[in-house]
Amino acid sequence: VESPRIIKFDPINNAFVPYNNNKTNLYLLVQDRSGVKQCKYSINPSLSFENMENNMTCTNKLVRNSEGVSGYQCFGQINNIQNNFENTYYLKCQDKLGRTNSQDTIYKLKGTVPLVISSNKPENNEIIYSREINLEATTDRGAEQGKAECRYSLTNTKPIYESMFRFLATDVVQHKHNLLLNTGNYKAFIQCRDIAGNQDIREINFTVDTPELFITSLMPANNSVIYSDSFELKMTTENGINRNGDSTCYYSLNNQLQGFISGKNILETQTTHTKNLSL
Repeated sequence: VESPRIIKFDPINNAFVPYNNNKTNLYLLVQDRSGVKQCKYSINPSLSFENMENNMTCTNKLVRNSEGVSGYQCFGQINNIQNNFENTYYLKCQDKLGRTNSQDTIYKLKGTVPLVISSNKPENNEIIYSREINLEATTDRGAEQGKAECRYSLTNTKPIYESMFRFLATDVVQHKHNLLLNTGNYKAFIQCRDIAGNQDIREINFTVDTPELFITSLMPANNSVIYSDSFELKMTTENGINRNGDSTCYYSLNNQLQGFISGKNILETQTTHTKNLSL
């Protein structure tokens, strides 16, 4: 007749444990025909059931879990979990007929180190001359050498992680997300969390501004002498909100506003404006 058999652990076997979380509740689902009297665990292998020093309490009622597996529930607590270490425990159970496991069931919990956001963009107090904002974060350490899920929030107060928006590209060590923002001052929170529950958060203040518009050339040149009663007024503009000089230009004669310059050719990095004038 078989002795008790552990078929489920919570936390699962080989689970990661958050940094400095030195204890956790342990749940077992144990199968046995006669019922389960008690389970025990030890940090030392190959002990007899009587000599194992940590007790777990088991219920008398056979239950069926959400996955349709039947067994008896046992509960206990594991203490003194070490950081950055593979903590190994040896478990045995005893059924209602007094039968115990002859072999240890090996159970492991992996202690971790803190997760760190090692870099982020925008940087704090940065002025960005574009409405297209590239949110970026790099994560390091943690449970899986920086692998994490990062989220962001554009709020004035620190949000909870579950209410934040997930980065479009994440679940690695490099995280990226693109935003389209109007000009103004912003506060953003970037928070990352790894599989163990380790997390780090950054608060970033940045400004979205419009790049200054420049007139980079003008024809005819200043103080030109024109030997004709008509000519073409031509100017080139660069930079501005779209970084291509796209803008509306006006002209005046003798300090009297005449109107706007309708001819416009928008290029990749500049815009040319032309107007035929007769004097």
